[in-house]
Amino acid sequence: MKKIFSLILLVLLMFSPCYAGVDFNGDLDEIDCGTSDTLSMYNNSEFTISAWVKLGAKTTDRPIVTRDINGVLTTIVYMLWWDAGDDLWEFFVRDVASGLHYAKMDSAPNIGQWYHLVAVWDGTDIYIYEDGVVGTTTSAITTILDDSTERTRIGRREENNTIFDGIINDVKIWNKGLTSTQALQEYTSKLKYFMQQESANLQMYLPMDDHTAGTAINGKTFNDASGNGNDGVGVDADADSFTTAEEILNYPPAIGQFN
Repeated sequence: MKKIFSLILLVLLMFSPCYAGVDFNGDLDEIDCGTSDTLSMYNNSEFTISAWVKLGAKTTDRPIVTRDINGVLTTIVYMLWWDAGDDLWEFFVRDVASGLHYAKMDSAPNIGQWYHLVAVWDGTDIYIYEDGVVGTTTSAITTILDDSTERTRIGRREENNTIFDGIINDVKIWNKGLTSTQALQEYTSKLKYFMQQESANLQMYLPMDDHTAGTAINGKTFNDASGNGNDGVGVDADADSFTTAEEILNYPPAIGQFN
């Protein structure tokens, strides 16, 4: 029975694309999600970020979702990103007393391939998941920097104006730490009619399907489908980042994930 379920799921995954997203060009582009306390790690006892991403280039660090204080590296509170030095997806959180703590995946991602990432802080430990599979974890994070008046950004780290190059889609933030089961459900949740999505405690959900493909993002609003009003606004002074209708056709998950 499990094998039959797994085979049905593989077929649905291969033929159930998810459309939309923003194609970032890697130079001063971002989606500004504002300063709401609901997106502040300091104001929450747990926290989770998820996103679909596809790298376009690996020439420098590629931030996906960030929140920092005054644009200074030493005061970045949280960041989900691709680290050029390690060539890995990583999630880091800053503890006031002990500094930066990292959770990392174990293998380098490919350029031009879709990945689903989930970054979790459960109040103590941080985790990162790639396509439902957990990487390394870090513990003993208890005191977060006060980021309650800072901005949450998609596609840009303000310090050094480091920008994502590639496509980001379907960004979510919860004020709870998702479990490993819920992280896997989020990976498969593009099958919205088939797999349950984790909606409890969802603070922001940007499907990024508000505009037709090829729309320049500068000044455009990306509506928060969670109903919490955490809309994002595109910022792109040179008008070279656009919405896209490219479909997510990720490689199927291993059958063993559903055993």
